[in-house]
Amino acid sequence: MRTMPYNLHRSPSGTIHTAINTHKSITDVFNNNSIALSTNKRINSSYDNSSLYFKDVRLSERADGLNSTMESLSSILSIVNSAGKNLDTINDLVELAKSLASSAYDASVFSDKIVAKNFKMKFSDPINEIAQIDLPTLPSGANEKATIMFRTGDTNKYTTDIEYESEKATLSDMGIVAGDSFSIKVGDTDWIDLKVSEDDIKNNITVVDFLGQVPDKLTYRTQDKAGNDIIVDGRENFKIAFEDNKLTLFTADNTQIMIADEPQDDTNIAYKLGFDMSTTKTIKTQNDWTMKTLIQEINSLKDGKTNDIVANLNSNGYLEISSLYGDEFCITDRYGEIAKQMEINKASAYDYNDRKNLASRYDELLEQINHVVDDGIYNGINLLAGDTIKAIYSDDGLNFHYISGEFMDFESLGLTKSVSEWQKESDIQTVLDQLEEATNKLESFAAILQRSSSKISSRSDYMTSLADTYSTGAEKLTIADANEISIEQLTIETQQQLINNVINLTLDSSNGILSLF
Repeated sequence: MRTMPYNLHRSPSGTIHTAINTHKSITDVFNNNSIALSTNKRINSSYDNSSLYFKDVRLSERADGLNSTMESLSSILSIVNSAGKNLDTINDLVELAKSLASSAYDASVFSDKIVAKNFKMKFSDPINEIAQIDLPTLPSGANEKATIMFRTGDTNKYTTDIEYESEKATLSDMGIVAGDSFSIKVGDTDWIDLKVSEDDIKNNITVVDFLGQVPDKLTYRTQDKAGNDIIVDGRENFKIAFEDNKLTLFTADNTQIMIADEPQDDTNIAYKLGFDMSTTKTIKTQNDWTMKTLIQEINSLKDGKTNDIVANLNSNGYLEISSLYGDEFCITDRYGEIAKQMEINKASAYDYNDRKNLASRYDELLEQINHVVDDGIYNGINLLAGDTIKAIYSDDGLNFHYISGEFMDFESLGLTKSVSEWQKESDIQTVLDQLEEATNKLESFAAILQRSSSKISSRSDYMTSLADTYSTGAEKLTIADANEISIEQLTIETQQQLINNVINLTLDSSNGILSLF
């Protein structure tokens, strides 16, 4: 019978146990090293090194807080810079508006001239001695002579100042009574005189039907080139319409319309219907008038508001009449034919009013300013519309600064739209003064935005540096040396292989010994 030898000083199981413990220990180190390589940190939990781990956490949290604050500041900086760019655009528009106003101040505003080219005259020439001029006596008295009418504005149109409740408004609705009169002249036709009868009032005739007599009276019979009889229908040219509840009379071929402004009392239907008669003026000539007197009377019609007719003898001795502010205008005879004989019984061919055009462009620029303001929203904030934003300069929120916006629309800048189409230099000067004040306000707010932008940028740079310091400090506490760990991992792998060999050899040896029994 075989027996176990008793001189073995170490049992195989003890050797294997030691090898397994050693293998487990170096495997734990190997796993920790693997984590360190993947995270680039030697300490990844409080079990690795509680003191360094929690220092790292505190420093990293501070760095994260600073970075979060910087992200907020970056967004605010974008809002401020965006407002600054929009403000530059508004300033450019204001500068362009200044250019328009300055140009308008010296701009030409005269319309196309009506010139009496059929004969030359002198200032001293008596009107009644000028060849071809006939001054008939008016029915109202021997002291009055021919009557000339002037009108500025849309010469082919009349629109009421008042709104009508209905297109079927009657004469009675408008306060018109029997005996009231209405006189109108269309183009080169004779004056058409309408008078309200008792039947018109009794039958509740409408205003449209009453004025409908005008195109009927404009209808006439003539012959074409072939000698055929034709009828020219007045309704094809003279129109009656309601626009925005206002009564409008106009011609389709743009020939001028003149409504008599006399008598200027409650018997004149024109006033009761609400037509604007302020642009119509009348001159009644006298026996002793010279050409100079006539020119002075025409110039006296100019009131700086609705009438701007000016007259003079040009260098060739011809009477010329124009509109001071470039409005369309027309001239006709109310009594007599002085305007017709002097060939001034017509409408201006066109109006060329630089000031009017520049004023229109100026008003469009003001609207563009408001569009820029409306488009100035960035991330829900519009500093050009009075919004306020809070810039936080510390991660604890205790250090902050409010950036208050201002209203930059054209009304808030103190700008107003053009008055009377800039026909008066004083109105343009007022605009120039307003634009200068607007520029000062823009410069002041731009300086505020610039200071805020600089402060945010400076604070952001400081916090970036501070966050980097905290991040670097935290990294140094726990950073892993990749080279060192890699070498250590290779060593552990070698040890693991040796231990596996020891275990295998021990097991083989134990099996060999056991086979002896």
